[in-house]
Amino acid sequence: MSDLIERLYQSCHGTPDWDGVSRQHWVMDPGWYKQIRRWAAQYRPDPEPDEAKWVPGPHDTLFGYPITVCEDGCEPHLARDSEVRA
Repeated sequence: MSDLIERLYQSCHGTPDWDGVSRQHWVMDPGWYKQIRRWAAQYRPDPEPDEAKWVPGPHDTLFGYPITVCEDGCEPHLARDSEVRA
């Protein structure tokens, strides 16, 4: 998991801001969302310990970028707002 987090961190810090305003967000499927949330809970306790109740919220972020979770989101990747498929 640490390799994934390192790749995610590098991708968001190596990606230019396409239009000068941050309109990027993470897109991923529900399985990846739970893996990342599990990883984050190692460093900050999750207020909801029951993973079955984990649903993405409007204020969820990863390295400062909002998260969009959709069934066909695949592995976490950065996308523009216009590419949302929620």
